[in-house]
Amino acid sequence: MRIPLSLREVKTKSDDDVSMTELTGVLLCRRPTLKRRSITFMIDTGATMPLILTEQDAELLGVPFSSSHVRRVEADKAPTAWSGTLETYEISRVVLLTKTLDDDGKPRLGRFELPKVHIVKNTPPGLPSAIGVGFLLLFQLRFVFSPIEGKAFFEGISSQGSNPSR
Repeated sequence: MRIPLSLREVKTKSDDDVSMTELTGVLLCRRPTLKRRSITFMIDTGATMPLILTEQDAELLGVPFSSSHVRRVEADKAPTAWSGTLETYEISRVVLLTKTLDDDGKPRLGRFELPKVHIVKNTPPGLPSAIGVGFLLLFQLRFVFSPIEGKAFFEGISSQGSNPSR
């Protein structure tokens, strides 16, 4: 099983060109109910959590922060970044749907069940949501990235990795 990723050239503040790898998918959740919107996730190999939503994407999906199904993460367990501890919330039992390719290269719909998704409040505008290394570990995937060849993808590394639904 392979999950194709998109490559996009972006300019940094110092006007350098860098390749950003991205995955587009739809998140589903029973409680709270989310709007079905396509979200683009940056692949962040420095993030340990499987999936991190920005506040802007959470609003696009209609995440009700006042719902009993949205839990605030205690400060001592919240992720940190260069700016300090991040105000973080989590929702449980979320499904990510995205395009995959089976072993024969035929397109399939991949269904990845995540025990929880983190939402970071007060994120800078324009910052994308992220898929972290925890996603690769959870679903036993390897990240293949070749900017010279213009390709990037996740690939299953075991028989469990070939079946994304958990």
